[in-house]
Amino acid sequence: MLKKKPIAKSIDDPFWKSVLEQTFAHFLTFFFPNANEVFALDKKFEYLDKEFETLFPPEPNNKGVRYVDKLVKVQLKEGGEKFILCHIEVQSKRGKGDLANRMFEYFYKIYDKYKVPITAN
Repeated sequence: MLKKKPIAKSIDDPFWKSVLEQTFAHFLTFFFPNANEVFALDKKFEYLDKEFETLFPPEPNNKGVRYVDKLVKVQLKEGGEKFILCHIEVQSKRGKGDLANRMFEYFYKIYDKYKVPITAN
């Protein structure tokens, strides 16, 4: 029997980010049943990946490199904008159990930098 080799996180991460970008309007309608009423889905989404990555630099000696997911600025139908943090993580049994702490840290650092309401899913 052939054993399937796991794909490295460095390969998975860009793949997930690409899928999310290509399907983001569908992603919003899945998680927010009233997305068509709230978000201007016909407007272009602004992906703030580079800005988000600067909030989480690698630890000294490149230990603890973080693969951050998507921070997206979306336009609202009634005007204004909303920042949405999308963190997709496929947790293995080897996980550290620190997802809640990391999500809190992401949420706080985004809020601290942009001073805007954030929705995290």
